[in-house]
Amino acid sequence: MPDQQNMITIQLNGEPDTLPEGSSLEDLLAIIGSEGKTMATLVNDLIVRPENRAGCTIQAGDRIELLIFAGGG
Repeated sequence: MPDQQNMITIQLNGEPDTLPEGSSLEDLLAIIGSEGKTMATLVNDLIVRPENRAGCTIQAGDRIELLIFAGGG
């Protein structure tokens, strides 16, 4: 388990959450078990395309929104 001093606090879908400092958006998706799923990802209201998630380092206080597409009829 990472040391608490190396954790940052973010807003994930409107709720406070923590993750290791230096984590990328791709790391966050792996941590929560959502890697590989079709979804839109936004960081501070900016869309991050799938090919850019590994290079998107999350900072303390960032607002992350994960939008999963669902079919309907």
